[in-house]
Amino acid sequence: MFQAVDNCTTSDQFQYRWELDVNPTSSDLTNKSYNKNSIDTRSGPGVKQLTLTQSIGVSLVHVIVSDRCGNEDTSTFVLTVKDCKRPTPYCYNGIVTVIMPSTGAITVWAKDLDAGSSDNCTLKQNLRFSFSEDSTEVNKVFTCDDVSGGISEAHYVNIYVWDAAGLYDHCQTYILLQDGSGNACPDGFRPISEQTSLQKPDKSKPVELITANPAGPRSLSGFTMLQNRPNPFNATTLIEFSLPQPSAYVLTITDITGRVIHTVKGSGQKGFNQVKLDGASLQGSGVYYYSLSSNGQVAIKKMIITN
Repeated sequence: MFQAVDNCTTSDQFQYRWELDVNPTSSDLTNKSYNKNSIDTRSGPGVKQLTLTQSIGVSLVHVIVSDRCGNEDTSTFVLTVKDCKRPTPYCYNGIVTVIMPSTGAITVWAKDLDAGSSDNCTLKQNLRFSFSEDSTEVNKVFTCDDVSGGISEAHYVNIYVWDAAGLYDHCQTYILLQDGSGNACPDGFRPISEQTSLQKPDKSKPVELITANPAGPRSLSGFTMLQNRPNPFNATTLIEFSLPQPSAYVLTITDITGRVIHTVKGSGQKGFNQVKLDGASLQGSGVYYYSLSSNGQVAIKKMIITN
């Protein structure tokens, strides 16, 4: 609301108007100078406040007041419009990529995981993406060292979305790395020191949770899932994992298209757990993925069943 004082005019008799200099020179801005040749917008007479939609930037507003005798005076102030709202990040719920056989590596760009992030001031095509609070970390290079057992491994990442004002926010997702058909990464193995007897599968019980560890204590701790063994397998395989505390878990088996084939729900003990999976519960030979989720944590690996 504009206000003025005068020795012979009451407050209700003042007439106000304003003029806007959108792009003042640095000199005019510093000195708050009125430059009639730089005025971009003028109000009509009789206004009492400044009402307008203004883009981001620094402008000069000149408020002119006249008394009942026609005398005028001008007061100038700097109008600064800033973008203070962070972008709204939106990530894909994971992507799958393979190590390139020709190089033994793959480059993933942060932008590849954007699923439609937006901002109130910056156009979508002008948003920038990074893997950290360092806006220059726009990509990551993965190699066979990042693929567990030379088969598959999920890497959880944060995707940072940046607007033109330098504001940012992030969302979390994952990159599922796989060794492609070119078998660029040598398949690893875990030596098995204990003797394990796999009984003939009972199709009425496709899975079995084994909470006892016949070989004694293991070094597993926290939330960890190992590669199933044997892998590849035909009749049955063991899926082994560790939980940081007694808790419910869900083990989900999917095919390569992401279609859920089999689900196991159970309650695991703190530390080492095993689930024995019957191959008959799956849909023939091929590549499958198994994911373990418990208390908001997720681990994903790949397994192969043969005829």
